[in-house]
Amino acid sequence: MTDCQSCTRPTDLFLCQECTEQLANMLDQLPWLLDELDARIQRLDRTSIGTIGRQRRPDQLNVMDFDAAETARTIRKDLLKWVQTIAEQHTGRKPPGLSTVTTKNLARWLKTNTTAIARLPLAGNLYRWTHRYVGSDQRGGQLVKSINPTERHFAGLCPTVRGHGPDGTPIDCGQPLYADIDERTTECPACHHEIDVERNRRDTAAARDLRTADEILEILTNLDEPVEPKQLNAWIQAQRLRPKGWRHDGAIVENRINHNSQPVYSLKRVQKLRRRDQQLAKVRAKVKV
Repeated sequence: MTDCQSCTRPTDLFLCQECTEQLANMLDQLPWLLDELDARIQRLDRTSIGTIGRQRRPDQLNVMDFDAAETARTIRKDLLKWVQTIAEQHTGRKPPGLSTVTTKNLARWLKTNTTAIARLPLAGNLYRWTHRYVGSDQRGGQLVKSINPTERHFAGLCPTVRGHGPDGTPIDCGQPLYADIDERTTECPACHHEIDVERNRRDTAAARDLRTADEILEILTNLDEPVEPKQLNAWIQAQRLRPKGWRHDGAIVENRINHNSQPVYSLKRVQKLRRRDQQLAKVRAKVKV
């Protein structure tokens, strides 16, 4: 018996069974996170030019996220070393053509060979490296922070009145707003009005409108407005129902942080889709008659 190189519990290998499974889980997340990082790198950032605070026009050249690109290069370099070292220690041979293997497939190879890795003295170092980049809790590691350098939280729906209905009822902008934790104001991306973040968070009840798919199904059943899960998924697949944000660690944030983040949708939008589809079904039934 020896001590697990991660949690120090007694084990027959260099990682205990629980830490081996945790390592496999973290490595399993790497390909998805690398895809998200690549999307971050390719994303065209709007940066200020000319007058301070002025944003670029859409037709002006943009720049990539160089910090994210550097993170991607570092991870690939490290993964190449890990795969080569582990293959040599496990089989006694250097794997051929390693430089042509994609970064995601390097991560997949490590995940596939997690059990063998637990038998090697370097298992603890690989566990700590993977945990540093992926993380095993809700907050995530350095890779997650590179994908989402700032965690923007839901700040309610934009309350700006953009018009009035036939009966004089004010029509609000309704755009979901997000802001950094320390931001006092945020600009609505739709109507470009400056909104007081804290006041809007206090005043709006719209936060209760954003729910996960499971919560929406339960709420509608309790309201005697049931919707079948297949129907809800069909609306999502057809993009008639789009995520308004992501629930992460108890808060609604703008971007998906990791596998534990759940998309949230507008309950009011689902109710509207249900009414529209029911009305359309009635019209079609009359036409057939």
